[in-house]
Amino acid sequence: MRTLFLFLSLLCILLGCNQQSTENYSDKQTVKELQTSSENKNMNHAEVTKRLETLTLSIPEVNGVNIVVIGDTALVGIDIDGSLERSKVGSVKYSVAEALSKDPYGANAVITADMDLNVRIKEIRNDIMKGKPISGFAEELADIVGRVIPQFPKNAIQNQQYRQMNKPKNETNNNQLNSHQ
Repeated sequence: MRTLFLFLSLLCILLGCNQQSTENYSDKQTVKELQTSSENKNMNHAEVTKRLETLTLSIPEVNGVNIVVIGDTALVGIDIDGSLERSKVGSVKYSVAEALSKDPYGANAVITADMDLNVRIKEIRNDIMKGKPISGFAEELADIVGRVIPQFPKNAIQNQQYRQMNKPKNETNNNQLNSHQ
């Protein structure tokens, strides 16, 4: 009798703890569909360039644009009215950057309004359109990007430390000897 009572008590406890109502959560779960456009996935450089040109020219103050696309980076030179104030030029560049950042192909764009750089970008673009390999312009493109993207003090300090660590041993030793004399 005692074992029967213990068994029934244990059974009641186990079944009593499991009396929570089980809701059917499958009714409440929602699936969010994301639509992706497959038309943009297989664009070549010429199509990407044309697309980014159209976006850039949609900004009212932009009179012309020259774009070179290399990989996932676009180098964008914009032609704007030379009489615009410097702050207005910055606003136009920001507007172009904002428009391009919303496009998957323009997200990594480097934008300049400098006339000299714009002319260099145009020359490179024309040479690429004539069939010359991009590898021949790598140094010039690096120079352009280097002029557009500023050098931050943190990077300059790291570069100095790197150069100091990679100096030939005898040059470093000679400098130390000269400083002690």
